[in-house]
Amino acid sequence: MVDAAKSHLAGNKSNLTVKNLAGELSAGIGEYKIGKNVLLKVMGLGSCIGVILSDFSTGICGIAHVLLPGASNTGEAKYAETAIENMFEDMIRMGARKNRITAKFAGGAQVFKHMSLDILKIGDRNAISVEEALVKRNIPILAKDVGGEVGRNVFFNPVDGSMIVKYTKGEVLWL
Repeated sequence: MVDAAKSHLAGNKSNLTVKNLAGELSAGIGEYKIGKNVLLKVMGLGSCIGVILSDFSTGICGIAHVLLPGASNTGEAKYAETAIENMFEDMIRMGARKNRITAKFAGGAQVFKHMSLDILKIGDRNAISVEEALVKRNIPILAKDVGGEVGRNVFFNPVDGSMIVKYTKGEVLWL
């Protein structure tokens, strides 16, 4: 598990700290995961957004794979508002400090670039909804990488706070 993560994080300081991680968690579409000192990852982001919340002082961190903007009356984590609210509250219950939680997020590509109807610009709407949900809770946004026309995979190392965005076309961005 963690050894496999090293190959994803090759070429930077994360190679030095990934050995200190307790394991890894991956969030599927419409879910979030929370852990302590674990590598977080979300794969296959197109118009979806990968949202990372982290309390660096406790090592408690979470990742959500947001599918849709807005909120859900039934608590479904596929919606931006609901996923962030539930993940934030669960992290606090786990021991994270409310005023120490920060955010990073990536995704929101316009995968149907040839279609210009606003209703189909779900990536843009997801990014706006995620940012609004974070601002509503006074969660500082440390980094974001949204938009474009290319899918992404996201990895987060809570030991050094690095978020690695790997584009489907091969480029890598460190945030």
